[in-house]
Amino acid sequence: MTDDSAKLQILERALQLASDGVRIEDADGGVLFDNLRFEARRAVVDSAIPEDGMELGLPGDNIVRLHQYPLDGGGRIVVARDISDVRKAQDELDALSLTDALTGSCNWRSAERRGAEAVETYRRYDRPVTIMRFDVVNLYSLEHREHREAVIKHVNRVAGHALRVVDLLARIEDGRFVAIMPETDLPEARQAGVRICERLSKSGLQHAGATIDAQVCAGVAAMRDKSMDFDGLIATAEEALAEAKAAGPSNVASRP
Repeated sequence: MTDDSAKLQILERALQLASDGVRIEDADGGVLFDNLRFEARRAVVDSAIPEDGMELGLPGDNIVRLHQYPLDGGGRIVVARDISDVRKAQDELDALSLTDALTGSCNWRSAERRGAEAVETYRRYDRPVTIMRFDVVNLYSLEHREHREAVIKHVNRVAGHALRVVDLLARIEDGRFVAIMPETDLPEARQAGVRICERLSKSGLQHAGATIDAQVCAGVAAMRDKSMDFDGLIATAEEALAEAKAAGPSNVASRP
């Protein structure tokens, strides 16, 4: 087989494998063919490609995955596949998995993740962290599902405006919410709960020709020692919430 024939066979195999660029090297490292983008070509030359491949970010938010395949007699084929759309879809799915479909706020999974991070920050750096649990107290007195959903979205919107940008607001389920408030002490968090209750009492929700009264009760709890975890913090806030509910709508209770 002539050298030209061998090169043609190698090129044919490379083109079968390639989707977004290919580099072919002989046994001595000589380049037989290369149409990789400059950044990918530089990475191939400067870096060893693991057996399971490697990902490389390119300008324009593009991402390629590089794989190499050994050639009989030495040499290799390096193939670049653009996975930008795949990664974008994965990122969108990840975002959906952390988002409440009804309100667009975070969901419980996201709250657990952020809460665990806040607790770890408290343990390492003694930075204050407080959480607020609040519930819509009259939700199940509403007969129609669309009215309940309107109240949930209204409460979410009002609470979101009453909290800071750095606070995380999440809907747990139905009319149950949690706010994770880093760098916030107990009096500040309690005042945020009072602010939410007051704004809801003054807002007035009009939906489908009806005026709906949306009221919440809130329980606030702060990290108090490094043995407490996020579940313990939630449990303490639930105790405060039960006390607030016992006192009636629009009440806020706290636990040190």
